[in-house]
Amino acid sequence: MRFMINKIFYIPVLFLLSSLMQAQPELPRLSPSATAYQKIGTTDVTINYCRPAVKDRKIWGELVPLGKVWRTGANEATTIEFGSDVKLEGEVVKAGRYALFTIPDEYEWTLILNTDADQWGNYNYDKSKDVLRVKLKPEENHFHERMLFQFIFESAMVSVVNLAWEYLKVSFKIESHLSDPESKDVRLSPFSKIKQRVGLTDVTVTYGAPGVKERKIWGELVPYDKIWRAGADEATTFEFSADVKLNGNKVPAGRYSFFTIPSEENWIIILNRTPDQWGAYRYDASLDLMRFEVTPVSSDHPHERLKYGVEDISNNGAVLFLAWEKIKIPIKVDVDTEEQVLKNIEIAVSEKPDDWLRYARAANYALENNIYLDKAMNWVDNSLELYQHYWNNFIKAHLLFKKGDKKNSREFLNIAWNLARKDSSTLKNAEPGFRELEAKLK
Repeated sequence: MRFMINKIFYIPVLFLLSSLMQAQPELPRLSPSATAYQKIGTTDVTINYCRPAVKDRKIWGELVPLGKVWRTGANEATTIEFGSDVKLEGEVVKAGRYALFTIPDEYEWTLILNTDADQWGNYNYDKSKDVLRVKLKPEENHFHERMLFQFIFESAMVSVVNLAWEYLKVSFKIESHLSDPESKDVRLSPFSKIKQRVGLTDVTVTYGAPGVKERKIWGELVPYDKIWRAGADEATTFEFSADVKLNGNKVPAGRYSFFTIPSEENWIIILNRTPDQWGAYRYDASLDLMRFEVTPVSSDHPHERLKYGVEDISNNGAVLFLAWEKIKIPIKVDVDTEEQVLKNIEIAVSEKPDDWLRYARAANYALENNIYLDKAMNWVDNSLELYQHYWNNFIKAHLLFKKGDKKNSREFLNIAWNLARKDSSTLKNAEPGFRELEAKLK
């Protein structure tokens, strides 16, 4: 999957890779970063990846070609890390951190673990560094707009990892074969964590994941109208790297315990200032940060294990949810990304005012999101003074078009055309965006 620097066209790969080695203003990504973690037996297993979206595109065979190595996500190569030796699909894998590549195909996928974990996409993929290749069978699945890795508990020593996107799922089994089943660290409700970047804010949930196990959950295992840890073992925690709003309620950056009071109609949602506590046994209501009500909804499919997830992600918000059995509790998360972006841009350009790419990226982000357009014009002008590249000329043409100045927009578009024609691969990548703007300028 190619890295999309904006919605309209692509920077050539080699140019992009060399540019990314330099510090740049931190801006929201079209495919935001995420982490899935679970303790399997006594082994910590962590997957770091980015979550591309379907966006009405054909995924398999087009956006993700069949029969070719794929980074299994977007942006940097997806990585998986094992805290101790494990068996993956029956094959022993040593403790360590690996790039996780796949080769998708219609009837069979190949999963690859590669020792070169720190790489962008699969552009520098070296087959000689593979430590594992296993075959997997793709399956039909319910729809996922954004790609997702999810751990599915199978036993105290075994979990299945599902990779789901669009209407497809691929699964592989991880066994903590060296764990002592009698260890006090082995849990029946596995310790789990998710982290999701929303705009520029990290949202992290840690929890124990109990199972249904043919029990009646609501009103029995989890009593109505009583405080609940919203998981198992330790109290569930929410952590926010910046200030957010939950269902319109302001929450300062920080880490909190999360409790609920379930009922048949509305649930009471509680954030408490004491994050580190076991269950709800020492819960102190006087330390609550806030309480608000949420109406539960029916989950689109049953969940044997309690899970937390993040969906409907944009630069300015997302929906954080708890799902278990047939119930789902959605919580709206709002973030102030624009303020963070402007601060990051101003810091980045002040640190290195002679870097044309920093100014260009800042202007391009403002253009894409229709914000700070006057500042964007200044940023792109600074970029052009430093270096004449087809990209910053194209950004300038777009900004002028937005302002209604078609005459000068055509002039900068012509400059962009001429610069792009110097390299055939550059021209091939840039031409669709050029044609699109040309059509608007007629």
